[in-house]
Amino acid sequence: MRRADVFVTSPGGSEFVRMSPDVIRLWQRRPGAYDR
Repeated sequence: MRRADVFVTSPGGSEFVRMSPDVIRLWQRRPGAYDR
């Protein structure tokens, strides 16, 4: 499983959608994940 930290600086979070479902679930739990 890739680390979500790599995509934290991605504008609009457009990169995190390419990750595996497991990683996406982690992002959904992180506050402010969609603000980046």
